[in-house]
Amino acid sequence: MLAPRVAPGGARHGRMIELRSPLQGTVVRVLVAPEASVAAGAEVVIVESMKMEHAVEAAEAGVVAELRVEVGANIAAGDVVAVLTKATAAPTEQPAEQPTAAEAAVSAERS
Repeated sequence: MLAPRVAPGGARHGRMIELRSPLQGTVVRVLVAPEASVAAGAEVVIVESMKMEHAVEAAEAGVVAELRVEVGANIAAGDVVAVLTKATAAPTEQPAEQPTAAEAAVSAERS
């Protein structure tokens, strides 16, 4: 299995990551759907070349923004097979501090 590459095998355009086929062949399986979340290293597309299967893997975690191939497609080395949007960490929201019973009592007395 060939290692995924971001450059030159894949290109970054801001938050977009292009996944490129490392070799010429025929797409035999598409393992993800648009809008699916994928982990770094996840297999996205399987390409058959010279009777061997090679996986195109996600170089980084992300969400499938676009699939540019379908099963049976003949592709050349370097063709973009999928585009991911880079995963971002969701902001963690801190819960509002709740006053202790004593603080609540003091606040009530002042009102």
